[in-house]
Amino acid sequence: MKKYNDRLFALLREYFTVFMPIQKKSSPHTILAAKQVWNMLLSFICAKTGNRVEALSLDDFSRDTVLHFLGETQRSKGWAPATRNQRLARIRSFFRYVADIESTFAIYFEKLIGIPLQKDVKGS
Repeated sequence: MKKYNDRLFALLREYFTVFMPIQKKSSPHTILAAKQVWNMLLSFICAKTGNRVEALSLDDFSRDTVLHFLGETQRSKGWAPATRNQRLARIRSFFRYVADIESTFAIYFEKLIGIPLQKDVKGS
């Protein structure tokens, strides 16, 4: 049985209620956009794993999972590369925050930092 002691949802709550609005002074629109990305990502992982959202942990956010999420969602929603890159930046931002909170969580950020940004190649 999986252990649920990695504080994923406590960290998400702190990120959206303390870090973004108070420490980073993000606008309400930026916070809402980040929440939307996270809701899509959580739903995607639940659909792929068959797990309930409360059963997810930081370990569920592998590099391959995030790449799969970005690729599938980009295709299904018609995201331009710039939109995909913004979504990736919002996901990375949370994991950078997590790594700053507790150094043992830096491994999660390291998994995602290597995901390349896409270039917007317009017509040849």
